[in-house]
Amino acid sequence: MSFMSGFKPPEKIHSSALWFIFKDGDLLFKTTGNSLNIPETKDLGRYHDYVIRRQYLGSLDGRHCYTADLEGDVPGSTGLKKKDLRSIFKAMDPAEVDLETALQSNIF
Repeated sequence: MSFMSGFKPPEKIHSSALWFIFKDGDLLFKTTGNSLNIPETKDLGRYHDYVIRRQYLGSLDGRHCYTADLEGDVPGSTGLKKKDLRSIFKAMDPAEVDLETALQSNIF
């Protein structure tokens, strides 16, 4: 994985851009079977109406990345699930998590 930080977003938000969406301290994921995936622009659906803040992060393997904070009573039937960040980290395969590289890349 290659992450390149950035501060200037592209003029158009691509449908394949990745969104790290936060609500009340949880991160929202797209679920496919037992897999958790970072949602793309095309997965956001009705969440657009609840975004109070968004920030461009840069690109991950050539895909633009954003964060978004949500507020209000967000509908639960949009296909995205909330997960506590700590539980997600514990469930990750250690071989997929290179914390030293992530820290050096300013991901966290």
